[in-house]
This record gives sequence, structure tokens and C-alpha cells, in this order.
Amino acid sequence: MELFTAKKIMPAGFFKNGARAFRLSAIFCGLFFVQSFAAFIRDPIPPTTSQNYFLDLDEDGKADQATIIFLGNLSQNYLDSAIQSITLYWPDSTGKEKEISYKGSELGWDSSQANALTLKLPQNSNLNLRKTALSAKSKNAKIQFNGSSPLEAKMQEKLPPQIERAVLRNHETGKDTLILFFSEPVSEVSLGSDFLEFKQANVTKNFSAKAEWFFGNSTLMLIQNSQSNFPLSGDSIRILPNMLMDSSKNKVPESTRFVPIDGTLSVKLHTNSLVQIRSENALRERPIFERIFLDSAEIHPNAGELGVSIEVGGKDFKNYLQEALKISADSLLEKDFSFQIAIRIYTTSGSYVTSALSETSCADNHFIEGSCLKNKQQLFLKWNFLANNREEVATGAYLVKYFVTIRHKEKVIWKSEREKNAATIWGIKRNSP
Repeated sequence: MELFTAKKIMPAGFFKNGARAFRLSAIFCGLFFVQSFAAFIRDPIPPTTSQNYFLDLDEDGKADQATIIFLGNLSQNYLDSAIQSITLYWPDSTGKEKEISYKGSELGWDSSQANALTLKLPQNSNLNLRKTALSAKSKNAKIQFNGSSPLEAKMQEKLPPQIERAVLRNHETGKDTLILFFSEPVSEVSLGSDFLEFKQANVTKNFSAKAEWFFGNSTLMLIQNSQSNFPLSGDSIRILPNMLMDSSKNKVPESTRFVPIDGTLSVKLHTNSLVQIRSENALRERPIFERIFLDSAEIHPNAGELGVSIEVGGKDFKNYLQEALKISADSLLEKDFSFQIAIRIYTTSGSYVTSALSETSCADNHFIEGSCLKNKQQLFLKWNFLANNREEVATGAYLVKYFVTIRHKEKVIWKSEREKNAATIWGIKRNSP
């Protein structure tokens, strides 16, 4: 049987000529590809899909520029003739998306980065430049070419997370809490390590507290630990550098800022659980309850008094009212505010002893300068140890229910956390005559 071989079926010189033909074909195809790609990126030159970013170059916590990288080198002549405009999108302080447009002829170009465009974000505007997470709209920039359809540039961000707001809640009973609102969801770089510090009277302090995360790690509630320092209203707080990051692995920089802590819930009540008194006939000549206005620094009730007082006035108190009502300082009018203090007293067996309901206007002329707002002071409803029949009560323990509210016109804007049906104990001891 005759075998067919390459020599028999191929003409002489085929492989030599074929190799030459293949090389020529490859060169031709390569030139065609390069020329075709060059033509593709020249008219128009598209942006990259993964190298376009919003940045905070000066690390002041605000976005200040956007950078768009193209798949070919640009020139000033190309910008003037080919690009009509570039439009970015960013939310304003109300959350509404705003257009930021740049004309092609106004775009700056740096020959040292020939394939890049840097777009400065307007700083003196209503834009919320402290926002660090991109909205769906912000993730796309529009490049409008002359005589061609627009192209989209996919935008990302290199904006580290930050604290947008810090609110201290002072509780009548229990421990204070500090709520931190972050600009986006965050995670700890090193689990179990401290990631916050606060500044008090220009002294920077670390602190530990029970931490609870909410809303996908974008809100943190810190619960006071009585064994450690805890921030106060008027202090400031920040994230420790490189200790928190966002989903894009952007870490907090060294220059991260301190954020003021709003003492928006700094309404304080005071009461007393035990007094030691001397019996006096003069007690029967007094009212069962007295409403007392105090401008001293001493807290009432003192060791010889029973009752409930509320601290009013001063900067923190006015800040709370403004925050609760979302109004300006000029809109805080004394005539619109009032206080209600209710006290009911029973024996430990449940027998009714006495009660009072006191309502006081913020404009009462017994307040300093006729205002509960201007100066720090106290409104005190004092019990004079008398029953409803005006007889002096016996030595012993009494069940007391009290409730305090602050009203703006007809709206309750603050109330004590103690429920109306919850009771506390007031005790009375008497010294021998």
C-alpha cells in the first residue's frame, strides 16, 4: 500500500512560501487592527471604565475634584473642537441631585498627564461635598461630543468615611448615650481596637463604651461606661486615623477632623430620695407645694428638701429647643414655651397623700429677666411635707410619681423618661427636738 506523505501531496517550496505569506498576512492584520483601534479612540476618545474618581486631595473632609482618564492622549485642540461639555452629578444639602457642567473649551489640560482631565468641584455652593458615598446618579458622568452621541464615564470615589453628626442624649435615669451618624456604612480595620477619640477643653482623650451599630453600620450608639471618661455637650469627637474604612477600602486619613457634639437633649431633672428634718409648727403655715425660681449654682432639692427641679436656660438648653423644633435662634420666643411638673404622693400601702400640677410659662417674670432662656437657672416644685388635709406627714417612706414636660405652644417637645405609672421612693427622717 502506498502511503501519502507531505512531499507527495504538496508542491515543492510550499512551506517556505507559505510561511512568508503567513508573516505578511499577520503584519497586515496587525496594522489593520492598530489603525482600526487608533481610529476608534480618536473619534471620539472614550473614557476608561474603572479609573475615574471623585477625590478629596487636601483631606479636609470635602470632595474637591473629579478625575476622568481616557483611552488615548488628549490635546487642547481636541478639547476645544471635539468635546462640547462634561456633566457631573452631586447632591445638594437637601439631597437633590445637581448638575455640574464644564464646557469643552474651558477644560484645563496638562500635557504631563495627556490622557487625563481634572475637574474642580465648586466649593462655594450648596453642594453636600461632605457626602462620601456616591448615589446612583453620581456614578455616571456624561461627556457630550460635538457631532456625536454622548458617552458615559463610570465614576467611583476615593472619599474616606467621616462623622457627619454627633448627638449626646442625657437621660434622666440610666447612662448617657452618644449617637454618631457616619457619611456611609463603615467597618473596623482592626477588630477590637479603639477607633474614636474626643477633645475636651483642648485635651484629647480616648474612651471606652458599649457600642451598638444600626442601619448597616452607618449609625453608632455609644452607651456610657461609668468607669471611664465620656464626652459632654460642647466637646468634639473624631475617628482615629486608619481605624475605620468604607466598602471601597478608603481609610480615614491622619487629617480627619473633630466634629462638635450637639448637646441637643441636655434637659436635666433633679430630685432627692431621703431628707432629715426637724418638726416645725411653721410648716402648717406654708403651702403644700411651693414653686421656687432659683438662679444659684446650687442644685435643688438639697439634703433638707423634697421635690422635683428642672434646669433651664443657657446655651445647651437653647440648642436643644432649636434642634427639637428645627428653628433658628431668632425664632425662640419665651411666650411660646411652658413647663409642666406633676407630682402625686402615696403611702407605701397605696393611700393617697397629696398631689400637685404646676404649669409655668417661660415668660414668667420670676425667671431672670422674665425669660427661661437667657440664663441658666432652675424651676423647682418643692413639697413641704404636708398632706392634702394640711397635716404634717409622718416619718417614713412614700411612693411618688412625677412627670415633667416642656411644651412649645401645644406641642410636647420633651418629657421625662419616667412613666406616669412608675414610682420612686421619698423617705423622711426626723431629728429629735
